Amino acid sequence: MFGSVRQLVRLSPAVTTVSTGVRSHLSTSARRMGGGHGWSYRTTPYPCDPINAKVGTAIMTFTWWWIFHGIFTEPAHIFPFWDNYPDPEQWTDKQLGIPADDE
Repeated sequence: MFGSVRQLVRLSPAVTTVSTGVRSHLSTSARRMGGGHGWSYRTTPYPCDPINAKVGTAIMTFTWWWIFHGIFTEPAHIFPFWDNYPDPEQWTDKQLGIPADDE
């Protein structure tokens, strides 16, 4: 049984070379939709396009404006010491829409 497995293992590189014409190697440094700059491992990365930098800055500026605007105009949503909510234990059955028990 193991003899046939050894033969298949020995034939597998030849089979892949014959069927595809190129011998495949295990490689992690191939370019794959990375913008054409390649990869940068332990080096300074390539600078991004100026339009991408401006769009990213605009989106982050709007995001932080939205967060701080919400904090400054409605701080009760974030800080717990503005407790203006009614106590639900003080509500009556009529306010909650529960019918009376007249049985």
